[in-house]
Amino acid sequence: MSQNTLAHLLGVSEQTIRRWECGKITISKSSESLLRLLYREHIHNQEGKISTMLKKIAALEDEGAETHIHFEDTPQGWKSAA
Repeated sequence: MSQNTLAHLLGVSEQTIRRWECGKITISKSSESLLRLLYREHIHNQEGKISTMLKKIAALEDEGAETHIHFEDTPQGWKSAA
């Protein structure tokens, strides 16, 4: 995954990604958590649900959409709420 793609998915700049990689700045807890989830998904050859969701969110932000996404926690996991 390129720095550009990763930056887009995490909502940061490419420069921020480079600074994380060089150890010039500390990665935020939320970005680190997402990065770990993406890595885990990749090494376990999972379906890509996390990266797909992040791409959809990033696309919505790019469009400047005022759409709100609602989720609910169910016994089967997080589901889209109507």
